[in-house]
Amino acid sequence: MKRTLLVVMIAMIVVPLLAADGPYVPTDAERARWTMQDMNSWKICFGAYKQDHGKYPEVKSAEEARAAFEPVTSRTSP
Repeated sequence: MKRTLLVVMIAMIVVPLLAADGPYVPTDAERARWTMQDMNSWKICFGAYKQDHGKYPEVKSAEEARAAFEPVTSRTSP
């Protein structure tokens, strides 16, 4: 009984690996969902910035926006 269970468990791991056609390729629907999630994250960041500063940040690129939204932490030396 234990041996049969072990063989089944190994088969459940090995068979999907052998059946894989190659690297994972996301569907268009998955890409769209990821894009919408990213856009919602940007919306939240811009809204929080406006609430804190009274205006939206003046940025010209995604890199500038990313830098504006990075958390500011103050570290003190021990």
